[in-house]
Amino acid sequence: MAFSLGLTLYALGARPEGVQLAPPPRPGGALVWLHAPEGALAPMTELARRLIEEDGVSVLLTCGGAPATEALVQPPPLEFAADVVAFLDHWRPDVAVMGGGELRPMLLHQAARRGLAVF
Repeated sequence: MAFSLGLTLYALGARPEGVQLAPPPRPGGALVWLHAPEGALAPMTELARRLIEEDGVSVLLTCGGAPATEALVQPPPLEFAADVVAFLDHWRPDVAVMGGGELRPMLLHQAARRGLAVF
């Protein structure tokens, strides 16, 4: 897999932020992935609630905390190609919504390769 020079340099400079745990099983049907960096947790938790209650879809919320929500909650993948690929292979989200303006170049690159709509 060929990366642009910028993405290659970014990947070389990235460092692990923690240990990734095995994720829970993926629910059947449509899955909306919401990513809530620090400062965007409250609105993303409310969006998760509405999607679950009003639209009946499963929601995966990636964030640094443990909010009270009916959504599946886990930390986001580390910014390494292997971690992002494993995350996307496991969850296979139908759409992704990134909150708070946080850019995750490796994640955006891998999502684009799969044709995953990211908002």
